Amino acid sequence: MSVQITPSFILQFEDNLQYLFEDTWASVLQELIWDRFMRQMPSSGRTEYYSWMLNAAGIQPLGNGGRFPLEDLFEVSHKIENEEFGTALELERNSIEDADGKGIQRGAQWAQQIAGEEAYWPQDGLFRLVEEGEDQPAYDGVNFFHVAHPVNPVLGPEAGTYANLLTNAPLTPSNFARAIAYIKTIRGPNNKPRKLIPRTLVVSPYQELTAKEILVAQTLGRDGPTEFGAQDNVLRTYGFNPPVAAHELTVDGHWYIGCEVIGYALPAFIYQVRRPFKLNSFSHLDQAQLDVMKKFRWTFDGRNQVEYGHPFLFFKFKPTGPGLSLADFETIVS
Repeated sequence: MSVQITPSFILQFEDNLQYLFEDTWASVLQELIWDRFMRQMPSSGRTEYYSWMLNAAGIQPLGNGGRFPLEDLFEVSHKIENEEFGTALELERNSIEDADGKGIQRGAQWAQQIAGEEAYWPQDGLFRLVEEGEDQPAYDGVNFFHVAHPVNPVLGPEAGTYANLLTNAPLTPSNFARAIAYIKTIRGPNNKPRKLIPRTLVVSPYQELTAKEILVAQTLGRDGPTEFGAQDNVLRTYGFNPPVAAHELTVDGHWYIGCEVIGYALPAFIYQVRRPFKLNSFSHLDQAQLDVMKKFRWTFDGRNQVEYGHPFLFFKFKPTGPGLSLADFETIVS
């Protein structure tokens, strides 16, 4: 049966697109993990500037003379510029009206596909940042994954550095324990511990079994985890979340630890949203306007950006390669 394109048909057609969109979006959303490491931040302009004061103040002895030291206050800023992203579906009038229904079927399939794309969009951006982290800069002037991040980005490396990229560190129980110890010893601009809380182990699917074995072991030995499944396990003792085996990670051997910390508004990764994705509509057109249309073009677009945040909240470990080696790693945490 052929279709007549009327305002009521357009309304029904778009309602069906929206239903399929929301149903698919909700299904995909259940499988996503991006919000464990990335935070959605609102935006009100083309560019957002994030500024914060470094915690560099400290109480010091005044001595017999009672002289008060004058503190320097250091401000760091970070700029993120939004971009426009989107896609479109164009259906010819004939394909909608014809009895075979192919135009309507294409519309339904497209709605389901873009719903999945929108729900997955921030996660896709997150792991793109992770994959490119050794080559793309963070706000402190060095690449996001680096062996020498300045503790004080204003003063530079002369005031001390820390690493969130460690090599010659395959995923083993002993290296996992060393990694946690190292992260907890990292200090801030005031030379006090940052009080980082290692929280989530992230691996590729190749290392999923190893990650689960480590996190369900009762104790961690140098040769491997022991007493699998014990009630008082590593996951509980260290306060870790269940491990994440990210399908997006394709390099066997690389592993990551995501951290939490109290008092920092900026996360490890940022999903900045200026305008949420939105599907346009023809439901406002009357019959006369619809009659002259030969093609119907549905657009789906939004303005946003993904960007790096604090490097000290996400650490990368590699089994081989140049850089801060396992020997250096052991020296740091011993």
